[in-house]
Amino acid sequence: MSSININNTNTIQLQPPKGCDYVDLKDFLVFARKDNDNFIYEVNKIKNGENTLSECEKVWRSLEDKQLLRSQLILNCIEETKKEIESLNIPIITTTTINKNNKNNNNNIQDNSIDQTEKRKLTNKLNMLNMELEVESILTAAAKKVFHKVCK
Repeated sequence: MSSININNTNTIQLQPPKGCDYVDLKDFLVFARKDNDNFIYEVNKIKNGENTLSECEKVWRSLEDKQLLRSQLILNCIEETKKEIESLNIPIITTTTINKNNKNNNNNIQDNSIDQTEKRKLTNKLNMLNMELEVESILTAAAKKVFHKVCK
């Protein structure tokens, strides 16, 4: 996971992970989703006045950009994981000859079980990423509801 940056505003910002390691991505998402809690706090701070609508829009745009970043990270990882799964489905062509004692056959069985284990891991990762995408849509819907309630 990338390093943590500290801005002059005394807030800590976690940088998005560069790869699609699920643990790093999940850590980033947990940290980044705190922006939704902050959004509710910021919207509730807005008082009825002349600039209420513009303040609401500013807070909403900020959250929307952050949600878009999180969703795009998840979608990119979903696509990468799908490609990894597809690459495991491609049969590996070997030029070795089959011995009568079946040594190569045993190696092929072992390679196949390793591929199946890796495919299972990637499929589980893909399911977890899809769940994270659903969480993002739920958070977005909840934020929209608050936004429309407070910033009519």
